[in-house]
Amino acid sequence: MATSFVEIGGRGFWVPDHVLEVWLYALGEALSASDESWAREYAEYLSRQATARMHGCIDCRLDAVPVARREELVAVACRAVEGLRNNPYLLSAERLNGLGLGGGDGTYADLPQAIVDACYEMFVGLLKGRVGWDAGDKRALPATWIAAACPGT
Repeated sequence: MATSFVEIGGRGFWVPDHVLEVWLYALGEALSASDESWAREYAEYLSRQATARMHGCIDCRLDAVPVARREELVAVACRAVEGLRNNPYLLSAERLNGLGLGGGDGTYADLPQAIVDACYEMFVGLLKGRVGWDAGDKRALPATWIAAACPGT
């Protein structure tokens, strides 16, 4: 399973690529509805990252998001995760395999909401400065934070 390091200033967390691709796609969709040009441009970037088959090196480019915009990004992330929670079909294999995620190889299974929620919590925690380890810290590994958020996975 390929993983990518989501970071701001060298601090962050590792996340399985298949989870990150779904998260970035959903976040990009939510950002694309904005009237702000920075949000639409960032949405396009995230969509490319989610669909480009960047196994092990997906870049969220969070360092490029100005500090003043990070609270806006947190609010959009909240809307994105609520949209996923309110429509379970959005995390179904049928839908995910039709989006071209991961380069469109069509290998997605249904994705549990709890794993997406855990990714969201880590992402928002990173934006707020509450989460973040260096890449070598075992607490940054998905086995640690997913297991804590989703017992039995």
